[in-house]
Amino acid sequence: MTSNPRRITPRPWAVGLLVGLALIAMLSWPIASAGMLRVNVDEADGPNLNIFIPGILVNLAVHLVPDRVFDDIRREMGEETAKWWPAIEEACRHLENCPDAHLVDVETANETVLVLKRGRNLLINVDSGNERVRVALPVKVMGSVIRKLGPQD
Repeated sequence: MTSNPRRITPRPWAVGLLVGLALIAMLSWPIASAGMLRVNVDEADGPNLNIFIPGILVNLAVHLVPDRVFDDIRREMGEETAKWWPAIEEACRHLENCPDAHLVDVETANETVLVLKRGRNLLINVDSGNERVRVALPVKVMGSVIRKLGPQD
């Protein structure tokens, strides 16, 4: 009596499923690590606005915008801002590793502005008489925009 070992052949749908799951896992890490840009605007007498943009799309957009657009922005910022740019870039580089902090708090008769660092995000809260704005900006995304806006060698 001879025994025939059974050969196991993978099913095509199972191979496709495994490859698909592997691709999803590989692509989800960069998307998740870049964070999510969130903008929320609540108006007392108007519509509310909620926008969620994956940080990786912001990073991609920064690289796709023509250099002349950033040249125009740098020109509008002027020489005064340009001389502070190395300090701004350095602060952005270190902000991600900083502990959570209360960075800015400005209060006037009509408006309150609060800037916080929480986790991997910079939170910007603005409250005025009839409007409330909340922005959560991933520090990594902010860093890529700041680097692109800085002086180009």
